[in-house]
Amino acid sequence: FNGTFETEVYYEHGNPFSQKSDTTGDGFKDYEVKYKHGVLETITFIDPESKMSIKIQKFGPFKLEQAEADTTGDGVMDIVYEYNSIGDVAKQSQK
Repeated sequence: FNGTFETEVYYEHGNPFSQKSDTTGDGFKDYEVKYKHGVLETITFIDPESKMSIKIQKFGPFKLEQAEADTTGDGVMDIVYEYNSIGDVAKQSQK
């Protein structure tokens, strides 16, 4: 422990609804989690230099279902990955 808080979790009615984490220890929260009714909904990865989202993972009731990624660094998600029941990429398409 280095004396700083790497993760902040926000609660509503006893359930988490948002979480922000600094995964690299540089002071910038580069990992953001959103919950709906206490259940994981999305995870967003943020580039510390541009401050823009570089990948958004979307979860269904039981697993990762889809992810969108910015492969060009312009802040626009331009590729979509769809996952099968065991978490492997089943389909990839341009947005």
